[in-house]
Amino acid sequence: MHKPFNLRYLDYYVPKDYLTVEDFVSGLDEQSIPANFSNREDYLIFLDAVLGLNNIKTERSFNQGEMLGQLIEKMIDENVLEPKELDLIITTDEVVLSSKDNFGKFIQCQYGFENAFVMNVSGNHCANIAMAWDLINRNYHNSGLNNVLIVNTSLTQVNDDRVIGSYGVLGDGAGLMLLQRGEGLCTMVDNISLSNGSLHKVDMGKDYSLVHLKYSIKCIRQLFEKNNIDSTNIIKVISQNANPLLITNAMMECGLNYDKIFTDNLGTYGHIGCLDMIINLKDMLNSNDLHGGDHIMLYNMGWAGSYVSSLLQLN
Repeated sequence: MHKPFNLRYLDYYVPKDYLTVEDFVSGLDEQSIPANFSNREDYLIFLDAVLGLNNIKTERSFNQGEMLGQLIEKMIDENVLEPKELDLIITTDEVVLSSKDNFGKFIQCQYGFENAFVMNVSGNHCANIAMAWDLINRNYHNSGLNNVLIVNTSLTQVNDDRVIGSYGVLGDGAGLMLLQRGEGLCTMVDNISLSNGSLHKVDMGKDYSLVHLKYSIKCIRQLFEKNNIDSTNIIKVISQNANPLLITNAMMECGLNYDKIFTDNLGTYGHIGCLDMIINLKDMLNSNDLHGGDHIMLYNMGWAGSYVSSLLQLN
């Protein structure tokens, strides 16, 4: 019987350069201000009072390959694995793939991952990384794969494109996580993934909070019921660095107290898409507040109707 995949290594890069929220809002086109805010001043108050944002991390020097390349080179230098040992590269950027510009193939060629296959997981937006981990955990136990690298980059060129309704503001960054058979930082015990296809064409000017809340509660409850646990078994919850109101209400409905939610990075980086998961998980694991055997829950939601709750156990 094959050993399960564990989280062996993870790392992220966030640029030092930033744009203040005042400059960000003042530079937006009038039509880019979310419809539920009457003017720029109201939107600015929301960014400060609800999201706790002082600035948005913006990359001004590196492209996507260069941001991610720093992390890959560091991983190789630390002898985490030999490049030839990598079996699969999963890119999770939400981009239109082109046969002339394949980011996964570039990584494979650039860093000597000669034995690795390449695939892309997209369509779940801010839940892409969680979906990729679920895919490996659910379907590849009996495969010949031993080392899987999941990567993501976020680089927004036009500031108006950073606005995600009243949910968050996109920052820039890159991240990676290595799944490996055998020992690791933590094990994915179980995963629940739900999808709502009716949100295939979302209008960012409209509020879908009730739909997202309904599916979030359903997703978390199914994870609890399937594993015969409740909120008392969860030490910490990791979610996204975006509007906390929806996820807080969902957690409370499932019996999870707000103080269990990891919020250290909420106003620090802004929302960096599905990279929030890697950033928050790494920082929480480095906080020394957890012990072997502790259970933590990841919750990730994509605006197009993707919901993923994951139960992890620290090794």
